Amino acid sequence: MNKKKLTAFIVVLIVLLIIKLIQHQPHVESVETEITQRPLLSQVSSDNSTPDKVTNLPTAEVKSKPAEVKVLSHEDLETIKQMRSNAKANLASVYTALVSAQGEWGHYSTDLNAIGYAPNGNLMPFKLGFLSPYHPPIESSLNMGEPDQTTEFLTTDQFNNKIRSNSKEPTYYNDLADKIKLSDYAQYCKKECTATDNEFEVLLVLPLLDLQHVDVWTVNDRKEIIQVVDGLAEN
Repeated sequence: MNKKKLTAFIVVLIVLLIIKLIQHQPHVESVETEITQRPLLSQVSSDNSTPDKVTNLPTAEVKSKPAEVKVLSHEDLETIKQMRSNAKANLASVYTALVSAQGEWGHYSTDLNAIGYAPNGNLMPFKLGFLSPYHPPIESSLNMGEPDQTTEFLTTDQFNNKIRSNSKEPTYYNDLADKIKLSDYAQYCKKECTATDNEFEVLLVLPLLDLQHVDVWTVNDRKEIIQVVDGLAEN
């Protein structure tokens, strides 16, 4: 009797184990199905998880955004207008000083100090001057009243952070003008931005918003103030 009970118990235990295995089999299959249906990691990355939206867009729109256009305020435009007016006034002052020197000495000069030019006002939002010096004839140095001329005063750098005799405040560049190098704009000179006995050309560079938006101006012996580059039209 004990053997029969033991045998029956073993049979029941085996049946229960078989039933339990059968009940767990679908769960295993569902996990395997989920794994096989998931896209590979490389597929997810290349499709960006939204293949329909990406493939329907032109390539240019996906890769880049349109450049932002800076809109100038009324205040910005007024400031630029004043800066340009000041630049032209300084070119006119240089012209007057050079013509006066030529009338007195018989030749022009590249020495801004010798001709008596001084910036209008204490703030210089521009850089102005010559790119190469002019050496007057030796006999002109004998002319009465003609000051000694050097090659040190070709540009407005001579006035930067210096106090003039008629002012209590120093003359100085603003931050943008201080970074300008006139020789970088030599391509805009028609006569090399220098002087001779009978001709001259002066270069002025005026940063407007930044160093990518720069006005370039010149003045010459023909009394022409020329805007060679419009900084607002650039870029």
